Amino acid sequence: MPANHAMMTINEFRECMSISRTRTYELIRSGELAAVKAGRRTLIRADAAQAWLDALPSVRPAGGR
Repeated sequence: MPANHAMMTINEFRECMSISRTRTYELIRSGELAAVKAGRRTLIRADAAQAWLDALPSVRPAGGR
């Protein structure tokens, strides 16, 4: 996430997370990612981005148990 940013734009979030703009809006619509409106802009709070990351499933090593 961008250092020292309390809020991120959609483009900042998607670039940081390497996901598409469409996927970002899907996450917001589904409630998986919290966002706020500031006028016409949609912004994502840094803590909401971190919460989304923390909720992602862990990857298990191949062949691991």
